[in-house]
Amino acid sequence: MVPEPGVAALPQKPFNEEALVHDAGAVAVLVARVLVVDDDPAGRLVLQRALARAGYEVEIAHDGIEALAKLRHGADLVLMDAAMPGLDGFEVTRRIRLDPAQHDLPILMVTGMATSRDRLRAAQAGVTDFITKPYELTDLWTRCAALLGAGRAAATAASPAPDCVAALPWAGPTD
Repeated sequence: MVPEPGVAALPQKPFNEEALVHDAGAVAVLVARVLVVDDDPAGRLVLQRALARAGYEVEIAHDGIEALAKLRHGADLVLMDAAMPGLDGFEVTRRIRLDPAQHDLPILMVTGMATSRDRLRAAQAGVTDFITKPYELTDLWTRCAALLGAGRAAATAASPAPDCVAALPWAGPTD
């Protein structure tokens, strides 16, 4: 589509086809669809409200199995808890990375697990970024915006080879 004279073309973003388009004056804005995966109702609610406040479309999954099913409908970003019954966040991430259609999907692990060993385990599973609870909302929003803005290209660290895991700034040294 060729933009009208004087109207800038929207950059091509890796958002899925189901992303909503809103008219913000003369500029169309794509709304990212974020899947929140957390077994804790309070954790889900905090993330849902924070993301909605930032303007994202939020989908909720109560566990890893539900997350994998909901991802069939697409998402632009996943916020994943680590410790969940059944499939934990590490295993769900591994399974997402095995799917060629989802391989580069940005995954932000949001967890109370804070050791360097936990961060290393997350990196090895294929997590794109990691934030520990409790977190500042501005930090959460900044990380989400960075992961979405950089698109799928930013997910080059999403599935690192074991010898490059140490190069991830948030992975830290092993304990």
